[in-house]
Amino acid sequence: MASVYKFYGAGASEELDCVPANGGGAWLSRALIESRMSAGTPVLRLTCPEGYELKPDDVRWSETQDWLDENLKPLLEALPADARSFLGRDFGRSGDLSVDYPLLQEKNLVRRVPFVLELRNVPFKQQEQIAWYLMDGLPNLMGAALDARGNGSYLAEYAMQRYGSSRVKQVMPTENWYREHMPPVKAALEDGNLVDLPKDEDTLDDLRAVQVVNGVPRVPEQRSKAKSDSGKRHGDSAIALALAYFASREINKGPVKASSRRRRQAARMLEDY
Repeated sequence: MASVYKFYGAGASEELDCVPANGGGAWLSRALIESRMSAGTPVLRLTCPEGYELKPDDVRWSETQDWLDENLKPLLEALPADARSFLGRDFGRSGDLSVDYPLLQEKNLVRRVPFVLELRNVPFKQQEQIAWYLMDGLPNLMGAALDARGNGSYLAEYAMQRYGSSRVKQVMPTENWYREHMPPVKAALEDGNLVDLPKDEDTLDDLRAVQVVNGVPRVPEQRSKAKSDSGKRHGDSAIALALAYFASREINKGPVKASSRRRRQAARMLEDY
């Protein structure tokens, strides 16, 4: 029995003993989350060893590029070229994960997750390298919402400068942000407009970590142990998914406006002939 409680970690009391967590328990039901999961959606995980940031710049760049070419490139090349894509990123360096959640918007406006990227203990420069590789490779990237809290502010600002303020929003999730933008995520899951989440234990745990705190659905401060490795998680993929769905709703959401070209001078001169 002790091993079972260890497996559930911080959520053991809620899952096994029916003891409500502080703030009212999990906001998203397991049944709802699993109904929107797909075994065909991969989670790419990159974990750098301690001290990796001490390696020479060119070595880190080359090794990371090889990993991207081998693992991420095939997934990007398989995406439909005419799709509209969006991205949400929750930033972490040593304590928490960085998680990238791409979304593809179908013609019927359903958003589906093609894959998820998780980074643990990845140096800042390599996170930048990976971000550009991903954002350059997503088809018709319409919008990206990047976590701009703490150390994430540098990459979020740089991404805005690189891709433009019309496509990249620097987001600092606050209680008001959660209050406004978490309910649409739940509604999209319930309505089947947000699908193909990875069928993955850590993803499930992250989404189940969202609780109602003071009437607001959000990720509390408590961390849990990851199932995929020995590290800690803090609802990282739940935040990234919320940012991605926010991007798909709030960035470049207006109609495309076509501007007509000025008539050529020769055409104006000949119009009376």
